[in-house]
Amino acid sequence: MGMLGYDIVNLGERELAGGVAEFRAATAKSKLTFTNANFVYRDSGEPFFAPYVIREYKIPAGRTVKVGYIGLNALNTAFAKETPEGRVLTMRDPVEAAKLHLPLLRPRVDFVVLLANLSLRDLSSVLSAAKGIDVVLASYGPRLSEGAKLESLSGVPVLYSGDQGKRMGEVRIVFGNKKAAPVMTSSQAFLTKRYPADPKLQALIDKTVARVNDINKQNAEKLGAPVAGAQGATPPASQPLPPAGRVA
Repeated sequence: MGMLGYDIVNLGERELAGGVAEFRAATAKSKLTFTNANFVYRDSGEPFFAPYVIREYKIPAGRTVKVGYIGLNALNTAFAKETPEGRVLTMRDPVEAAKLHLPLLRPRVDFVVLLANLSLRDLSSVLSAAKGIDVVLASYGPRLSEGAKLESLSGVPVLYSGDQGKRMGEVRIVFGNKKAAPVMTSSQAFLTKRYPADPKLQALIDKTVARVNDINKQNAEKLGAPVAGAQGATPPASQPLPPAGRVA
């Protein structure tokens, strides 16, 4: 994701599936900025990640625009992960998280982007309960916004772009003067073979698949079980890789 140029990354429970220590080790050298308002310490309720992030962008008109990003995920009441310090992480309801953090974020920025891994019903509940979001970049299973057009949910533009990296959703935002509302357009790139593989990223994929296979082999030998190859074997060089993105 760093190679692709991401600015902000919304974390989900899958990133913590291997444990907090493993996540920290995997991201220790990363320069990515992570955000999520769901994950909290059970003993205090304080957030584990930064619940929101603020970025400043220079626009051609000469003004600086402050954009706030907040990340939310669907609630898993069974989620619990112990940290190396002996504390336990749990998940806060996304509606509660939005109601808690949006009033703090909204006055500090010109524009709020919600990065949401939420079903349409859960997202609707969030947008109805917490005001101040300007656009939602969403994913939840295979759901796609029809025709790559921004949907309106509780008066907020929303773009769903599916799962598994098959499509890259894009929302372009044009800011005019401070009194004019930003103009938004959306699109989705279906990542077919017409997008050539990037040699540097393909090498990373090959290296990662080989490492996963080695780990599986070692674990299988310890257990005396058949060896299974890594899921998603290395695609041929002609297969596509996603073009550069900015947020996830």
